[in-house]
Amino acid sequence: MSKMALSFVLGMALCGSCYGDVDAGLLALNRGDVQAALKEFRASAELGDPKAQLWLGRAHEQLEGLPHDYAEAMRWYRRASDQQYGEATFAVGELYEAGRGVRPSRTEAEKWYELAAKQGYHKQELTLLFVRWRPGTAALHVENPREASRTLSSEEMKRLEGAGLRGTLQVQGSAVHEKGLRSRAVIVLQGPVTTEIRLPQPDHSNVILVQRENGWSTLPPDAPTLQRSILLSPQRTFTLATVGYFAGGQASSAAFVWE
Repeated sequence: MSKMALSFVLGMALCGSCYGDVDAGLLALNRGDVQAALKEFRASAELGDPKAQLWLGRAHEQLEGLPHDYAEAMRWYRRASDQQYGEATFAVGELYEAGRGVRPSRTEAEKWYELAAKQGYHKQELTLLFVRWRPGTAALHVENPREASRTLSSEEMKRLEGAGLRGTLQVQGSAVHEKGLRSRAVIVLQGPVTTEIRLPQPDHSNVILVQRENGWSTLPPDAPTLQRSILLSPQRTFTLATVGYFAGGQASSAAFVWE
């Protein structure tokens, strides 16, 4: 079985528990029998199982050994989406963002991402910005302004000033995780991370997470957050920021070097 096909099977297994003909389809993929897998997926999909419809769409979009048919993938995603299956709704958005079988459109993709969130599927494009704060008596200012995506916005500066921060800010780095509706978390540190810290992920919003002597504060305090964390882990020469997505174990990481 090819690495891509195996990756597909493992990725699908993370999507949730499987049952009925979907289970048999996954077993067929593990054997490398693509046609048998399709037969099993289709049997459940045509009976209206939205999870099978999602997987059948994924097979037509991604599976090695099968000609990619983006129109067919879209058809099955839309059928599952009509049943309020958020992951399939999100998959429609991904097709629009990538321009697979349709004219590429971030605007159209975001409409589907928003609908997926309303259906309970909260996947997002999360930008992390790491900033070092050196407290001082001078008015708050950024020492090394960079391109817009890698520095603080005027609104973020106002929030930090309003929270009483003074001194120098130094942008240390940034990273973008996953796809979806855009969120942003600015992590402001006074000192290196010495123990594991779990910070809240924003829920399709922008937040600032400030390290203070007595703990962490969130700006704005009432910012919507998810039941998922940004995990900061100390390493020998850097801090590792890990962004978790779902209970199935999907996550991505970025290294932040304390300078």
